[in-house]
Amino acid sequence: MRKHSLTRILSLIVLLSLTATAIACQTKPKPVPFDRVLTVNENPSGEGEIAPGLYCLVATEGVGLFNLTEGPINRETPIRSQSFSTRAWVEVRDGETLKFNNSGIETYEQRQQYGCFPSRLSNGFFLVGMDVFPGMITIRTLDAEEGETKLFEIYHDAHDLSEGPVERHVLEDTWIDVEVKEGEFLHLQNTEIYVPPS
Repeated sequence: MRKHSLTRILSLIVLLSLTATAIACQTKPKPVPFDRVLTVNENPSGEGEIAPGLYCLVATEGVGLFNLTEGPINRETPIRSQSFSTRAWVEVRDGETLKFNNSGIETYEQRQQYGCFPSRLSNGFFLVGMDVFPGMITIRTLDAEEGETKLFEIYHDAHDLSEGPVERHVLEDTWIDVEVKEGEFLHLQNTEIYVPPS
């Protein structure tokens, strides 16, 4: 009887050891490596720094992604994260860090030189007056995977979006007409701004 108890205890110890080893060896999700990391500084002095302001990230290969954070690198606090297939505007402030992949970056002034040339804009975060003219626009849905949201939102700023959108539309397979004003930001997810051919 004592021999069976000892065998059970040893088996239990071996089993617990194997379980602990398996848990310790599980692969932990790796953080996304970013192509560029820029620190926001009131007086930028090097290539890895930018001044506070409004920037446009332009997707260069497939889907672009950015993360805006604050705080020390090892203890960062997320502010905003977004993936996009065309462009995404983001406002950065002193002491923050902007990390991004598969995209170039342009200042507001650089983007302003192009003028407003609306086209079909989809899956991004756009500035009215820069990417599309103010006035009535048509939003239509795009093909998406089942269960993915088809969304159109209007925001007043491009920083942390914590106040939420001032207007939000979740669309089915349809289209809507919406009035937009100069300086508003438009978030499109699985939707597009339709500009009819002229």
